[in-house]
Amino acid sequence: MSSEVLLGRTVKALLQGGIICDYADRELADYLSEEDNRERVRAFLQPLNRDVRATTDGRAWIPVYASINDATDRSEVRQSFKLVANQIEPLVGWLRLVMIAQQRPEPIVMGDTLYDGDLTKQLDQVPHLMQQLEVILGKGPFRKSINKDSPRWVRDGVTHIFEKLTEMGFFVKPGGTGAAYRATGKWSWLYDMMDYIQSKEGIPVEDPGSGDEHRQTSIF
Repeated sequence: MSSEVLLGRTVKALLQGGIICDYADRELADYLSEEDNRERVRAFLQPLNRDVRATTDGRAWIPVYASINDATDRSEVRQSFKLVANQIEPLVGWLRLVMIAQQRPEPIVMGDTLYDGDLTKQLDQVPHLMQQLEVILGKGPFRKSINKDSPRWVRDGVTHIFEKLTEMGFFVKPGGTGAAYRATGKWSWLYDMMDYIQSKEGIPVEDPGSGDEHRQTSIF
């Protein structure tokens, strides 16, 4: 694929709020790994007051505002923070649930592969974990009506959450089908945003990741 086509695809993805990584789009991630290509992208984005930067862990590329001096841009940034803040509780709740059920020492990171069948087995018939799943299914983007009399409600709930997270860009399905879910660099973005919101906005969140508070501001 030509450099011009890759430039256009990269700029379009960033302006649409895309998180670019090896698993979300390997071609664009490889393109941005070259400094000359990043400068071309930045030159294209600069008149739009946009830029691109790596996440704190260096695993993904994200769109950012070049500056937030304009009142409209500041308003958009605050709305973005509010949207993320409203999603943090169910997302962190789900991360904790996965870590406990799978005895993971660390939260999910890009490249991890999870299976909805495995998680279902780990939750099923464990009352306190099933209760946590039920709470998560009542919140934010994961909200779903459940019938606890159904023997499949745990599996259906787990699959529902995985599908929602895939729609949100946190996972891709290797091969496009099946019960495997591969984590993308959007988890890196989430941990950066959580850290920024906590340190700059004063919103208390329990951050499973970490990062440097001195950073540009993500668009989404």
